[in-house]
Amino acid sequence: MAIPGFLPTLESAERLALVLSNSTTPPDANSDSREALAENAHSGQGFITDTATKLAIEEAAMRAAIAHYSALHWEVEDVSRTASYDIHCTRGREELRVEVKGTTGLATAVLLTPNEVSHALENAGRVALYVLSSIETSMQDGVVFATGGIPQIREPWELDIRQLSPTGYSYSL
Repeated sequence: MAIPGFLPTLESAERLALVLSNSTTPPDANSDSREALAENAHSGQGFITDTATKLAIEEAAMRAAIAHYSALHWEVEDVSRTASYDIHCTRGREELRVEVKGTTGLATAVLLTPNEVSHALENAGRVALYVLSSIETSMQDGVVFATGGIPQIREPWELDIRQLSPTGYSYSL
């Protein structure tokens, strides 16, 4: 499925810069835009290179989402290793497919894979987005712990393609 808005245009690049900077207006043309972006990079979900920390954050978000939907009397199944979404919930004849995201920053934006976007578009009305932001991480005896967090839930999640911004490109050699 082709996703509109993923063409490399000046407008999409500027939108991406705004998402990363957590701002509604572009940085002053005379300012160092790299510094402006770096100061606010913690405001959305970003790339974490430390595998142990990344896994701890993902597990904390999954635990919180599973607890949330279980408390609402859904039958909950972790399908994150086999499906294009993370949690499959059923309650009688109702079905809900939940995409789960975790971040240590504020949840102003989350990263989505092309498969996650396609799944959300193709299953509109049966999809939820569960984001756990402001997760705190710590290390003890070489083990990373992720605790706390603030849940933000979009249910149903009607993905608006105008809210998507490209985060990278593939260059064929």
